[in-house]
Amino acid sequence: MKRFANHKPPVRKMSECQADPLHGVIDKRTRAEGLAFRATSVKWISDIEVEVDGGYYEAGLSASGNTYIVTKQKGKWVVSSDRMNWIAYRPRPFRFLPS
Repeated sequence: MKRFANHKPPVRKMSECQADPLHGVIDKRTRAEGLAFRATSVKWISDIEVEVDGGYYEAGLSASGNTYIVTKQKGKWVVSSDRMNWIAYRPRPFRFLPS
């Protein structure tokens, strides 16, 4: 998480958020809406390349399942390809959250 300390938009641990199908992913401290990304399995292809199954979750019918190829480039891990395997999409209406 230190790597993302000053990232814009901010990156939080899932434990710092709450998620439910109706309201989606909400930062407990700021009440800002967000996305939850997940990595469910990692398969090593070589010392510098891995295949990662994962995706994102926004709310009830807004999520995806993806397969990422991640490669080590100049000492850092970088997503070099992203294949979407499935998607559930239903846009949420714009709303104001109580402060």
